[in-house]
Amino acid sequence: MIQITSINTRFRDGEISSVDVRFNFKGLEGRVDANTRIEMTPEEYAGNEPIDKLTVKVKEMLIESLQE
Repeated sequence: MIQITSINTRFRDGEISSVDVRFNFKGLEGRVDANTRIEMTPEEYAGNEPIDKLTVKVKEMLIESLQE
């Protein structure tokens, strides 16, 4: 289960330069517990602002990073 805890938007020259999404992750019946963040580009964040969509995007990016 992923729970977003904060969103930090960074700006440069009046434009979004990056977005840090901090979240907690719990899985495997509590055997895995992590508190971490994912840095998103403005393009990755765009359209995913609602928490439900952002949670899905974070999950996709987390899975992708684990498969590298």
